[in-house]
Amino acid sequence: MGRRLHTTVPTLPSQLGPALPDSITFASKEKEKGISDAENYNRRHRVKTLSVLSPGEQVWVTDAKLSGTVLQHHSTPRSYLVDLPQGVVRRNRQHLIPLHTSARDRETPTLRSRSGRAIVKPSRLNL
Repeated sequence: MGRRLHTTVPTLPSQLGPALPDSITFASKEKEKGISDAENYNRRHRVKTLSVLSPGEQVWVTDAKLSGTVLQHHSTPRSYLVDLPQGVVRRNRQHLIPLHTSARDRETPTLRSRSGRAIVKPSRLNL
């Protein structure tokens, strides 16, 4: 409450009055603490920065379980407009997995798992 606690230890009455901290110092310490807390959270929870997607890039949309094409960056943070067979949708970068297609993948459609990973059969079963 901005006051020093009144105890049985002798103190001057002037020290018992309310004293507010310096607002500039308080604000800078709060900002440093916020930055420190964010760094600790990110380190503890293994946060990784996702790459920026460019228009025309092929992506796997995890919630729709479909592949689509990025049309453009949306005005909201980390969001993109994606062209899917059902139409254009807005998705957060977290739900978009870039598809790295090679010349071989373009010729034949690749089976994909629910997460968007290409399903490759092991070569040891090729008899």
